[in-house]
Amino acid sequence: MARALTLVDDSVRNICFLFLLAAPFVGAPAQANVVISTATTKNMDCASGVCTATAPNAVLNVTDLQTLLAVSNTKVATGTVTQDIVVSGAFSWAGTKSLTLDARRSIRINKAIAVTGTGAVIVATNKTNGTFTFGPHGSISFPHFSRPSASFVRINGLTYTLEPGLSALASDIAANPSGAYALAMNDNENAKVYSQSPIGSELTGNVNGLGNIISNYKVQYAQSGTTGAFLTLGGFIQKVASGASVANLRFVKLVVISAGSFDWVGGVVGENNGLVSGTAFKGTIRAGADSFAGGIAAQSRYASATIGNCSARVNLIDRKPSSTLGGLAAENDGTISQSFATGTMTGGAYDANGGVAGYNLGAIADSYSLMSIGSGTSSANGGIVGVDFGSGTISTSYAAGAVAGPGSHNGGAVGSNLGGPAFTDVYWDSSVSGTTSGVGSGVSTGIVGETTAQIQAGLLPGFSPAIWAENAKRNDGLPYLKSNLP
Repeated sequence: MARALTLVDDSVRNICFLFLLAAPFVGAPAQANVVISTATTKNMDCASGVCTATAPNAVLNVTDLQTLLAVSNTKVATGTVTQDIVVSGAFSWAGTKSLTLDARRSIRINKAIAVTGTGAVIVATNKTNGTFTFGPHGSISFPHFSRPSASFVRINGLTYTLEPGLSALASDIAANPSGAYALAMNDNENAKVYSQSPIGSELTGNVNGLGNIISNYKVQYAQSGTTGAFLTLGGFIQKVASGASVANLRFVKLVVISAGSFDWVGGVVGENNGLVSGTAFKGTIRAGADSFAGGIAAQSRYASATIGNCSARVNLIDRKPSSTLGGLAAENDGTISQSFATGTMTGGAYDANGGVAGYNLGAIADSYSLMSIGSGTSSANGGIVGVDFGSGTISTSYAAGAVAGPGSHNGGAVGSNLGGPAFTDVYWDSSVSGTTSGVGSGVSTGIVGETTAQIQAGLLPGFSPAIWAENAKRNDGLPYLKSNLP
């Protein structure tokens, strides 16, 4: 090897975590990054347990990093010549040593990191414009974790309690809802059935899944008839408070069912007043009459509520009347950004059904839906939003899915717009929507219909290449989000 690696211990630095939607992190390596991969180490100075970039386009080989971690705590730092750290090669280490990733801006985990001993992971990003995100195949896991353990995760100064699975996490949040918790590994729930949200407490702290998966369980509220008041049911947690966060969790083979009516039913969260970021849902949701149901949240409430870099691959079913269905949120009063929904939505009569949100009273930006939407009579069905109220805005977003309902307001992008012009660079696929109008009822200024071929021909006007990309081999050639890959 044409490089010198000095192996000694390291002291670490901690900074406070922030997920900043306004500064998206692009997953593909760029010259301003330190890339941890299988390529040969270059432009890195490794001495005294610290590897620092010495020039742009820096690379640290995963085997070299494992060699360092075998004998000492190790820090990988961008220094002043690069900004981001991207993990593009999987690696693991045993023993007791810690890994610190210290970026001047952001950190992206695109491959699996496994701590097989009792080591720790420490992450530091920029508090002003930095992000800590995971690609579809990225995770940080502690596969042999059991309590008691010396292992921990620290994200920008906040130390997270490691949790071996959903049951332990629920118990710890019930005891201390303001704590900080991280999922240590994948958790297969083995077809377990919950009668309420697994986490029934209101979260006032922070949960980070570290890209790990909770899979194979059902949440089924067994009541038949009506509660008389809204029941809040989440596939993961009942309520996230303002200032609290759920990040980097993945749910697979999750079924959420409410047999009653007048309920809030969310794939992940019943009521979100805080931040849900980097989280993916894959499963089925069923709700009853007069209910609100969404792939990520039933209600994303107040201006403080944010859904960012999330996705829902959902079969959403509510054939009872007068319900509100959304691919990501049934009702959005806050912000939905850099997120998408795919799957099918089957509603009843007098519904408000939207591929991103059923009701929109907040802001939707840089998001898309490929949902196929159908309803009963007299509904408002939109590829992006069912009903957009006076305060609701949509920008740089698109829909490419079928929208149908007899005797309904069917719009390629919006079912019914109850306000004035509130749309900027919004598009719908006229080839697949089955409707001739971008808005079923109301003002449609700012919404443009394009054929599938036109949408695939290049980024749509107004779409930033820093956020969006197109590739014929990805997402059927339709635009996708760089920081939230389909």
